[in-house]
Amino acid sequence: TSPRTYDMNYTREDYLKPGAFYYASEMVIDSTGVVGNIRSHVTITEVSGSGSDVAIDIQPKNTKNNVNLSAVKPLPVAVLGSEAFDALQVVPCTVKFGPGEASPVRSPKARDVNRDGFDDLMFSFAVPDTGIQCGDTEATLNAETYSGESITGTDTINVRCK
Repeated sequence: TSPRTYDMNYTREDYLKPGAFYYASEMVIDSTGVVGNIRSHVTITEVSGSGSDVAIDIQPKNTKNNVNLSAVKPLPVAVLGSEAFDALQVVPCTVKFGPGEASPVRSPKARDVNRDGFDDLMFSFAVPDTGIQCGDTEATLNAETYSGESITGTDTINVRCK
């Protein structure tokens, strides 16, 4: 028996983890028209997709999103919560920001930075670790939630080059 490839769409990625296995039922119809079910053991080998888009806000109190490459102070980035997304479900140790995939320099803080009534999660990053360079116009944050969902958020930036 050769392996089969299935193209499946699930709205909850936590059900599809590489290395996980499931039992799947497949309905088959033979040449005489008899319908039957075959129960198969399925091992997930790959999960594709770039993750769910979420809103982030770089420099939440600065509408220009200025990034000073020689800054000593950490760069604040908020993952914004909404009716559709609970920012407090982001796993802090999975958060990576910018082209350099910087990790946060301190524990995140929950606060409603945009005053919409939903908790946001505030992270801080060392600017040199972010990999942001002169000429960059946006930066991206990637992470996972406690349910295993990949998330990604991008915001515009205004890089101050010395």
